[in-house]
Amino acid sequence: GRCVTKPSPPQNSLRHTVLAVLIPLAAIVALGVGTEVWMARTVHEDLVRLFGELRAVELAQAVVDELHGVEAWVEALPEATQSSHPFVRNDVRQHFEEAYTTITRFSHSPNSSLASYGTDVQRLIARLSESLAALGTELEQPLPLEHIREQLQAAIYKAQTVATAVTDESREIGNGLDERSNNMARILLVLGVASLTAVAG
Repeated sequence: GRCVTKPSPPQNSLRHTVLAVLIPLAAIVALGVGTEVWMARTVHEDLVRLFGELRAVELAQAVVDELHGVEAWVEALPEATQSSHPFVRNDVRQHFEEAYTTITRFSHSPNSSLASYGTDVQRLIARLSESLAALGTELEQPLPLEHIREQLQAAIYKAQTVATAVTDESREIGNGLDERSNNMARILLVLGVASLTAVAG
């Protein structure tokens, strides 16, 4: 009898088909993973900046609160001097020193440095520091609290301006963080669809 030889399966054709699927799939996965890693690093940097800005917002608001403490005494006892109301003047001095010390933390905080702020915010902080220094000079004089009213109002205004500016910066960072997080989710979705499409093809 004759020996019939069965045809061998088309291994080359199958190999080419598998490679045609795996190569685009590997390229898609590599591109997606690389993009996700890059975006994850960006999100991490934004989180660090956001925590620093939130700390800065807290410090700026603390300065405003301390200056309002001084303002409360100026409004209640404008005639107070060190000799007539030593307790009042000592409390005023304490509020002022807390405000002045807090301002220095903008440049010494481990989570937020002055160099990381925008130029406008740096300028506002510098002006506030100058205003507080002038207020401190006024407090050294043996005059009634009424004497510091004008300088105090200027310092409060500048402190509120700093607080608003830093809050706006933190809000911008938060918005950018939300956008990048959404982009990461979209990329993962596109990566999944592209992978399924490659396998299906």
